Amino acid sequence: MKRMLSFMVIALTVLTAGCMEEQVKEEPNEKENEQPHRVEVEDGKEENQSEEDEGQESETEQKPPLFFAENGNLFLYGLTLGDSLSKAESIWGAPEMLDEEPESAYYFPEPDMTISCVDEKIVAILIGTDRNKYEEVSEVFQGDHYKDTESDDEYFLATETGQLLMYRDAAMGDYEKEWRLLMSDDNFFYYVNEGVYEKVN
Repeated sequence: MKRMLSFMVIALTVLTAGCMEEQVKEEPNEKENEQPHRVEVEDGKEENQSEEDEGQESETEQKPPLFFAENGNLFLYGLTLGDSLSKAESIWGAPEMLDEEPESAYYFPEPDMTISCVDEKIVAILIGTDRNKYEEVSEVFQGDHYKDTESDDEYFLATETGQLLMYRDAAMGDYEKEWRLLMSDDNFFYYVNEGVYEKVN
């Protein structure tokens, strides 16, 4: 009887040890199988997020700022005088036609801008504005700055090219003020010579 009990205890011990070894062997395999799966999911998320971030950045980069100057040319929302209508459309999409005579006028809902063209070349750009947009331009402009002594209109002249950016009372629309980019002419210099437009800097 004692032998029988001893044999049973030994047999149970061997069986228990065998089961435990199998569990120990199986557990690392399960963990090994789980880990790559987790890494793939995490990596996938990271890749997707970085792709989305890049997409958002490229969309933001595609839209030019309100104002910048380059090689003596003044740009409003990425456009300057002499640019083509097709360039404006490539940046801001299809416009609404406002007038055909004497100049073709086009309105771009985004960014709320009107351009005038002759032979599909831009001759004037008009943007409704407010004080914040005024600061955005005046703080970075580096040409000649004039103020009208008889009103609160201001003029920013690019001396290299003769381009003139006017800040004045809005002729129409919901804005009090407007930016108008066009070429300077004899009228402008007449008022400068008469002292009506005084140089600020």
